[in-house]
Order: sequence, then structure tokens, then C-alpha cells
Amino acid sequence: MATVELKMLQTALVKSGTTRPAKHSKVMPCVAFQDLFRSWPDNDQLALENLRLKAVTLFALVFMARPSDMAPKGVTVDYETGVARHINFTTDQIVFNDDGSLTVTFFGIKNDSTRTGFEVRIPPSAEMTLDPVRCLKDYLRVTTASRVKGGPVFLALKRPYKGLSSGTIGEILKKAISLAGLENQGFTPRSFRPTGATAAVNSGCPPETAMQLGRWKTKEVFFNRYVYPNAPQEYTTNVLQYSGIELH
Repeated sequence: MATVELKMLQTALVKSGTTRPAKHSKVMPCVAFQDLFRSWPDNDQLALENLRLKAVTLFALVFMARPSDMAPKGVTVDYETGVARHINFTTDQIVFNDDGSLTVTFFGIKNDSTRTGFEVRIPPSAEMTLDPVRCLKDYLRVTTASRVKGGPVFLALKRPYKGLSSGTIGEILKKAISLAGLENQGFTPRSFRPTGATAAVNSGCPPETAMQLGRWKTKEVFFNRYVYPNAPQEYTTNVLQYSGIELH
């Protein structure tokens, strides 16, 4: 069969199997969380449960994180001893830099098939109330007495202060969605990842940078499933007014 015919067959098979396009997870208005946290007192005055919720929510947005990124389900093997152990998201994976930025190394997450990890660095927010770096640092400081050195980042509120499961992280994000007034609008903990990605690209972050920050390995998945193609405000007007002459 000729190459052209093979390509036509491939196209026909793809089209015949496509009944509807792949759905994006719904993108949330980040301003709802901004308004929520601005209405709260400073981190030092927050109850521990709310401080943890704020830290988890901001982390999920700026790092485009899944619940399983903050509580990995992966397992690794010590090749010297042959012992398998569960992978945790620990304080050893967090570095607060002198310039105010935060470096996080993710291990054992969904796209880390080689177990080499992803190192991601974000700058602080200009607004202290919404700064995920400051919030996480405050949370770790407040919970210092409840954790062992190199232990999990996000902890249970009661003894024995175990690290949280991805399911519990998901429940915290559900509560954040509710507190932000977004309940019953189709948003779930999975909405944080596409929300962070879409917000990053639409706010001017180069797509390649956003893709690296969010730890995507392929552009196809990043653009087709996570980032909504939002046109600029002037798009429709400019298209309908186009005269065939290049605009300058």
C-alpha cells in the first residue's frame, strides 16, 4: 500500500474513533482564592488547619500540583538492601533560597518514571498575604515540633502527626474550593493543575517555562489537555476588521 494511502487510512481510523474531543478539567478563577486569603488574618494568627489549607492551596496553584505530587504514591527500592519503601514528599526536598525564592524537588510523582526527580524553582509573590513561599515557611515553622527531621511536609493535625495521603490532600483542596465560593460548579482537586497552567500562560509566562514548572514531558498533553486556548480581548475585533494588509 502506498504511503499516501497509509496516511489516509490512519486519518480515517482516528476520525472514526473520535466521537468527541478530550475534555479539559475546568479552570477556576484564581481571584476567588485570592479574595479568600486576603479576608483571613495574617499567617501567625491562623489556626493550624487553615494555615495548612492555605499552604496546600497556594502550593497546588503555583506548582500546578496534583494531590499525589504532595503525597506521592510511588515506591522506590534501595538496590543495596533490596528493601522497597514508599516515597514521601519531605522537607529535604524543599530549599528556601536567599533571594526569597523556593526550590522544590519532586520525586516519585506521575511523570517521574526514571526516579530522577524534577527540580522546580519559583519566586515569591509581591503580596505577602498571597506569598506561597512565606506561607509554606510559616507552616513548617509552626509544625517544627510535630515532625522529625526530613519527615513529610504536610502533616495530620493530631498525634502521631503522620504525613498526609493524597486522598487527604484532595479533601483539603475540596474544602478550599468550597471556602472560595466555588462549590457545586464542577471544580475538583484535579482542577488546580490546569488552572495553574492556564493562569501561568495567560499571565505572560512562556509556555515552555510553564511546561517545565508543571513537569509535563510532552507539548501535546500540555496544550491539548491542560491549557485552554484563551484568545486575547482584541482577538475577535481584529479578525473581523482584517483587510488583507499586514497590521503594524
